[in-house]
Amino acid sequence: MIFLTDRQYISEFEKLDKKIDEILAEASKQQPLFDQQSTELTRHLLGSIDLSDVEPLKRNLTPDQRQAYVAEMSSVFVRIKPLLKDFIEKQKDFMASGGEMYHGQEEKQIIFARGTINGLYLILDELQKLYREHTTAKPQAPPTDNLNPFPSIPYDSL
Repeated sequence: MIFLTDRQYISEFEKLDKKIDEILAEASKQQPLFDQQSTELTRHLLGSIDLSDVEPLKRNLTPDQRQAYVAEMSSVFVRIKPLLKDFIEKQKDFMASGGEMYHGQEEKQIIFARGTINGLYLILDELQKLYREHTTAKPQAPPTDNLNPFPSIPYDSL
């Protein structure tokens, strides 16, 4: 039988805890990729296009034009996201309680309503992708020096 001292036990426990954290961090990195692939597959199985099928303006833009385009679209995303989310929720509510849902609603109406939601999500996903691209490419602001009494004048020039 092996007996561990308290210190050895704590050390082993910390090693296990660290390994678990590493595994969880690696899994969380892979989750967005899995979600994206699952969304693409689901849309294709249901007969819809996906963002991978449409690459808007990527081929015809120079890097500077692309950067400006991404910046403009990310500013639009911030303003339009609540509106799109509201449209999606209202469409879901209408499907669930409105229309002729409980009076023999035809399959065509349900398919059309789902297509509407899918279209809104496609727009939201594309804008969100551009927003992420813009925020990851945005240069970080230089750190401010809270100890400098005159922040507009750098220490070097004093």
